[in-house]
Amino acid sequence: KNSILMNTDQSQPSISLESHTKPVRWCCWSPDGLHIASASYDSKVKVWDTTTYTLVSTLASHTDWVYCCGWSPDGLQLASASDDKTVKVWDSTTYSLVSTLTHDRGVLSCSWSPNGIQIASASKDTTVKVWDTKTYSLVSTLISHTGWVLCCSWSPNGTHIASASDDGTVKMWDAKAYSLIYTLDSHIHGVWCCSWSPDGTLVASSSKDKTVKVWDTITYSLLSTLASHTGLVRFCSWSTDGTLVASSTGYNTVQVWDATTYSLVSTFTSHTDWVNCCSWAPDGTHIASASDDNTVKVWAPRFK
Repeated sequence: KNSILMNTDQSQPSISLESHTKPVRWCCWSPDGLHIASASYDSKVKVWDTTTYTLVSTLASHTDWVYCCGWSPDGLQLASASDDKTVKVWDSTTYSLVSTLTHDRGVLSCSWSPNGIQIASASKDTTVKVWDTKTYSLVSTLISHTGWVLCCSWSPNGTHIASASDDGTVKMWDAKAYSLIYTLDSHIHGVWCCSWSPDGTLVASSSKDKTVKVWDTITYSLLSTLASHTGLVRFCSWSTDGTLVASSTGYNTVQVWDATTYSLVSTFTSHTDWVNCCSWAPDGTHIASASDDNTVKVWAPRFK
């Protein structure tokens, strides 16, 4: 099945990408904006053309749920993280498998360094591992979390890695020395996601405690708590210009916040189940959102 459906909700029309047979855990745009990759509990990664919104390729080497996928900065490769304990790296031109990287337990997140020479991966084994993308060898293992590490993310300048864990903390790591710098511990439940602002001065974190928190990355002070969510917040992401933050939250909702006033400016409710991920297009005009309703929806936020 591969269909395109135009949502009739007048407030937020959307295009629905439908081919996955189980919940879609992740979606992300290619750096040039011409493709979207989606990762699903059906063990597949799918690549979509954003001009025609048609399915281009299905990557089917994983043997368990795929939690995350991410494009290399040059767009020539795609990494995917799975409960089968692996990160797989794919050639995004031929869609052939290039390498397989292994954790001791399921891998929940993967993130490319801005220069593309390393991949960080976060796992149920409570570690973040850093890999060399030339040799695909293990460079370092970051150990401090006491629960599953649900997300890892490189800072825009490549000097730091942030990791979010079910232990309720976000940890900030020196990406050169591979040492722990600071632990952000204001959430009262597990933290599902951490996302850097484009200029690297802020980190947003989303949690099972129904909040998104925004932190200063120089002082590590808490700047704001976005608390109008109705359920656990599975994902948060900054717009490409840093003026907006999107969060995927309870049941069927994506919320968009003004990053200066921290006020809610747009809401998208066209999914029919939990929304797991929301990803901004490189030009900032559209958001792709992935849901337990087995779809990825592409939509342009309309503001109040």
